[in-house]
Amino acid sequence: MQRSAVGSFLEQADLADAVLAIDQILQASRRGRAAGAASALALAAWLIELRRPPQVREDKPEPRGLPASSRIGELRDAATQAALPATAAILCDAPAERRLSRLGRLPEALAPSRASIETPVGADQRYKEGFMRIRLRPDDRLLTHPSPIMARRLLATRWLSVREVLRMASRRPSSAAIAFEIASSDRWIGHQRVREALVQNPFTPTAIVLSLLPTIRETTLAWLAAADLVHPLVRQAAIALIAIGARSLDTPQTDC
Repeated sequence: MQRSAVGSFLEQADLADAVLAIDQILQASRRGRAAGAASALALAAWLIELRRPPQVREDKPEPRGLPASSRIGELRDAATQAALPATAAILCDAPAERRLSRLGRLPEALAPSRASIETPVGADQRYKEGFMRIRLRPDDRLLTHPSPIMARRLLATRWLSVREVLRMASRRPSSAAIAFEIASSDRWIGHQRVREALVQNPFTPTAIVLSLLPTIRETTLAWLAAADLVHPLVRQAAIALIAIGARSLDTPQTDC
């Protein structure tokens, strides 16, 4: 199921059918099925899109809470009534385990000292005479820039590598705005290591962590279930997802 298909169904379906569909996605993903993993990633992208605040700007105080969509709240209540603990757990919401103080700001980054200048050479004469392409080197001053606008531009550049995105995702301290930029990037959220860097960062909003948990490997879930510096809701959701995986190992599966 693609992201648009998952989102459309969960937004329009009856609450009971929607929570059952989410539970089936969780079970399929914990069984290690490729289709289940793709659906879990689509589910995570849909939840993050709904949970993203309308405006998270670097010149405003760090939000104390990240209010979820009313649809997510309805689904959470329906999952609780249907006795689906893992589904209800990933639909919860709370502030990050650690966050900047109300008036806190990330440290300012210094301007890059130089840029790499590439001039058209050889047979490539499409460029006008004197034209130069300039791109900034992705050093720490850019990767740790406090502006989410800068983060969005960096994430969209072709020359950015997974290693550099991991540097951004694991930065401590960080802000909700930076975390949402990374989690909302279709290009980078598909990388397992990037998702795991976000969920293991205590400054990542709990709403993002819970959305990504169904896409996380069993070893990382086990770490989250036992770690001290994680939000209690994250620990509860990790335990519930591990339980789904344990049940799937005990139950023989038959494919038609």
